[in-house]
Parts: sequence; C-alpha cells; structure tokens
Amino acid sequence: MEYEKMGIKSSSITNSLKTALIALACLLVIAGGVAGMNKMASSKQEPEKKQKKARGLLVETIPVMKKEISLPVTGYGQAGPINITQISPEVSGKIIKTISLKEGETVLKGSLLRRSLLGSQDSFERNG
Repeated sequence: MEYEKMGIKSSSITNSLKTALIALACLLVIAGGVAGMNKMASSKQEPEKKQKKARGLLVETIPVMKKEISLPVTGYGQAGPINITQISPEVSGKIIKTISLKEGETVLKGSLLRRSLLGSQDSFERNG
C-alpha cells in the first residue's frame, strides 16, 4: 500500500487508529454523561415549602383557691447535737425543793429557784 512505500507499516496505523477511536469513544461517553447530568439537574423542581403551624401545648387550668396543703417529708438518718455541754453543780448535793415556773414567766433577781441539801450523795443516803 501507499503507507508501506512511505515506510509506515499498516499494522501500526491500525493500532494507532484503534487507540484514537477508543479514546474518542471514552470522551463521547464522558461528555454524554456530563450533558445528561446537567439536563437532569436543570429539570429538577424545587420542593414545595410547607408552612409549619405553631402548635400550642394542651394544658388544663383550674381556678385559684386558698387552702392548706400537707407536705410530708420523710428521711432516714441520725440526729445529733453540734455541741455537747456537760452541766454539773458547783457543789455536790441533792435538790429537795424546786419552785415551779411556767414557760415565759418572769423571775426577779435573787428569787429562790431551788433548795438543795449540801454534802456528798453517800453522806445524804446515810443521813436520810
């Protein structure tokens, strides 16, 4: 053939022609895919926007009335004092007479509140 006269083999022409055709086919497939995607994207419709309705909470109301309420509180544990104070008389003895007072009653200075028998308890029991 004419290509052989020019020093080109016909098999190399067919190989390069095949390669060019395959590359062209690939480009056409890619171009077709891009064109199809663009067409689909442009034909897409915007979704309808739904208006959200404001929903209120369902509540029950009652008229206001003044009344006492009982609110019991239950707990477990131990109760104890913060400070412990030991109370003891200055002298040993036994109380033999007390004056009865009511809560909130006023006492004058120097009034007799109690009368005690002085001495140790052992001697009191011996004498008593």
